[in-house]
Amino acid sequence: MTSQPELITSKHRFADNFETIVFEQEIPDEFFARNAQMRHDSLSAPMGDFHQFASIPQFVTDRWFREGFNIYEESLPAIIAKINAEDSGYFLTTKRHI
Repeated sequence: MTSQPELITSKHRFADNFETIVFEQEIPDEFFARNAQMRHDSLSAPMGDFHQFASIPQFVTDRWFREGFNIYEESLPAIIAKINAEDSGYFLTTKRHI
């Protein structure tokens, strides 16, 4: 059984000019490796009632909120389109067509 990933919170700070806020989050390589492994295993694993289709870092969803894209109100195709439009396919955790 795989262990649950550690939650990594995003950080907010003022930039050196004190006029803008910088949003950042350190994402370890293991995050991308785990997503890639899940994507690889997705076609051979049973789907069940719930299926994870992506793992998106908080700082990305925070930016989307600031841009007016509410991930909790958007449709699954819209979220996948947003991921693909930003060339962020490494957030996807499945190869299945949902």
